[in-house]
Amino acid sequence: MTEEQKLEIIAIDTLLARTREFHAAGYRLVQIGATRAEGIELNYSFDKDYHFVNQRVAAPADVPVPSIRGIYCNVVLYENEIHD
Repeated sequence: MTEEQKLEIIAIDTLLARTREFHAAGYRLVQIGATRAEGIELNYSFDKDYHFVNQRVAAPADVPVPSIRGIYCNVVLYENEIHD
């Protein structure tokens, strides 16, 4: 049986608030992936009790994406790698 993986497309200005909601609800951060096209697309994957939720943020290349390090401290390596 395959679990449904929910995808939420969110605006960059809601990233921190939505991520705080996941953290408060007990979700763990599974991974962050990044793709470059016309800008940057970031995919954040969260899990709670084997139920995955992915949130996607797209931003122009010249717009900084806020760090979620203050919410999930383990993102340091993901964010550093994406920045490079």
